[in-house]
Amino acid sequence: MLTMFALAAAASAAQPEPPRTFRNWVMGCDNVHSCQALALPPEGYQEDPEAYLMLTLTRGARTNDPLRLSWDNEEEEPATLAVDGRVIERRATIGMALTPAMVDALKAGAAVSLTWSSGVQRSASLSGVSAALLAIDDVQGRVDTPTAAVRRGTRVMRATAPALPVIVRPSPSTAPPRTITADQAEAIIGPDNARCSYATAPVRPAAWRLDTRHSLVLIDHVCGNGAYNFFSTAMIVDETGRVTPARFETDPGMGPEGPPGNVIVNAGFMPENGMLEAYAKGRGIGDCGWSATYVWDGSRFALANQAMMPECRLRMGFISIWSTEVRETPAR
Repeated sequence: MLTMFALAAAASAAQPEPPRTFRNWVMGCDNVHSCQALALPPEGYQEDPEAYLMLTLTRGARTNDPLRLSWDNEEEEPATLAVDGRVIERRATIGMALTPAMVDALKAGAAVSLTWSSGVQRSASLSGVSAALLAIDDVQGRVDTPTAAVRRGTRVMRATAPALPVIVRPSPSTAPPRTITADQAEAIIGPDNARCSYATAPVRPAAWRLDTRHSLVLIDHVCGNGAYNFFSTAMIVDETGRVTPARFETDPGMGPEGPPGNVIVNAGFMPENGMLEAYAKGRGIGDCGWSATYVWDGSRFALANQAMMPECRLRMGFISIWSTEVRETPAR
């Protein structure tokens, strides 16, 4: 597990639950109990993503939501789905709903494979899939009900998914953003992050308007970065020119052992929708770590979405662990 990417939720409503690993499967759910389980290459795998079937199982939180099957590999035409060599579906398609019999076959098997008409075949280990599906059943309140994937029973499913949180974004302003000087920016990030022999550029603050009263300033660190994780300090400038550290609902950096809470890893701001991105890589190819988007709510950057992959095992798709709806205050 990537302890360096521990989710350091502040004292706030947003408390994402990190995914859990069960042998060769990893599962996770978001705050409205929409869940995924992803197959991983087995321990000792070869560094070749094309050698494996990157299988994904997804399930919504509603009682009648089925367990759905998809895969990351390029082949999209129907394929033959088999477990331990026994065919269970001859026209498997991306996003297909699995029957209880298919789910039972997956739980009982050692390996699952897809074979396309081109003759290409890829397989995935099923070690850990039952535990991953049981964890999903538990989150969604399905255990011992007829809809459970693993432990079915006669109990009535009564669990309901929490409501999707709503973040209200202030109306943007067309006024030029307030900003700071390069000397101010350098003083904020400090000499260790601003001056070094390998700096590729001078410190240059970048500014965007957030609303009628606040502007965002991002100061990229030209020193003190990692090989593939780069840092920026986020500051807020108000209409009087007062400069304060930006506040975040959850830590946008490297967790409690990293820089202060307004230092963002691999930051990117999208002025068209007001989203501020953060993305922490566990290793250079980007197959593990976490990503998040934040939106300004008038006083801080609230967590809009977050996804995570705790295992560095060639899975490029991260699991969603936090979702919201963002609304904009109507312009007056």
